[in-house]
Amino acid sequence: MRKIAFPFAFLLLLVACGSSPEGTVKSFFRNVEAGKLDAAAELFSKSTLSKVSLDKLKQGLQRSTREIDEKGGISKIEILDSKIIGEVAEVKVKLHYGDGTDDVESMDLIKEDGRWKLQPGA
Repeated sequence: MRKIAFPFAFLLLLVACGSSPEGTVKSFFRNVEAGKLDAAAELFSKSTLSKVSLDKLKQGLQRSTREIDEKGGISKIEILDSKIIGEVAEVKVKLHYGDGTDDVESMDLIKEDGRWKLQPGA
């Protein structure tokens, strides 16, 4: 039974991470931290991807990966606030780094095809 329960729980966790604005934001930062640029880019809205070339977006994400690495990685992602109004959301997040520093970011999202996607300036 345990062999079945663990994969199911893991799958449930993955689905849950992207089904809320907070989950999308956490997934985004974990993907950027791990250098999973394709996975991070997939979390942006179609509108955002139509305005910025994928190569340019990945270059920016790669810079962020380096910056996170220079700060000792992300030790904690803390959701400070989350507001949802219809199909638009704003998530305020505090990133705690391994070197003891932190940053506060405000992320805008839209609901697209039933999934929350990042859309700067939404």
